Amino acid sequence: MLEWIGWALALVLAIGLGYHMRNLRALSRWLEADDGRDPPRMMGAWDRFHALLHRSRREAARREAQLADQVARWREAARALPDGVVILEGDRIAWCNDTAATPFGIDLAEARFVPDVEAEIVAAVNALRTRYSYVFTTGGIGPTHDDITADAIGAAFGLAVEHHPDAMALLSAR
Repeated sequence: MLEWIGWALALVLAIGLGYHMRNLRALSRWLEADDGRDPPRMMGAWDRFHALLHRSRREAARREAQLADQVARWREAARALPDGVVILEGDRIAWCNDTAATPFGIDLAEARFVPDVEAEIVAAVNALRTRYSYVFTTGGIGPTHDDITADAIGAAFGLAVEHHPDAMALLSAR
């Protein structure tokens, strides 16, 4: 009788081992293929592992889509800059805005050079913000004590420019 129990236990262990080996082999093949398919469906104790893998892939795909959207929006905004923007990959130009492309003979779609006059800055911002999702301003030698750009952009949006106390404290500490 004991001999029969030993053989039955060995058979149950062999079946369990075969089940886990089959799932490990399926998982290994899926990882090696890396072809974008969903992870293999598994049963029993492996079901939780499958659910975690599937959720991880969905989150990675969502993050990748968000990143692609952010890159597209950044490129759209960088195209409007009057300063040249060039992205290099190794020794080649991966992307550049129109200002940087001009020396290469590519036509510039639009750039505005606005004098430091509040009414003209407000008019330019209002005209551009109706046509584009993002409007960037840059140029000159940077913000100075008499720079009116921030106040003019605030006026274009009907907002007063305020100083954030925490940011001011950080700047004052430097």
